[in-house]
Amino acid sequence: MSKKKQRKTQEIEAYAAFDGRSNILYATIKSSKEASADTLRKFNPPVEGYSYAFKVLPIRISVDLNAQHEIDFEE
Repeated sequence: MSKKKQRKTQEIEAYAAFDGRSNILYATIKSSKEASADTLRKFNPPVEGYSYAFKVLPIRISVDLNAQHEIDFEE
């Protein structure tokens, strides 16, 4: 009988910005809502006369530690 490889995972709670079509803006994934909103305004500043259909929402990321050996989870 073979032993199954035990999966080691870690879940990270973070925040990210989404556009009006629910597409995630990967550059805005940050550990705090304020940092994510600041990055969103830096890369996608509001333009007067146009709607700003971006929202910062909480996300959960699951990391497979068997495949990712050395990740700094504090970043």
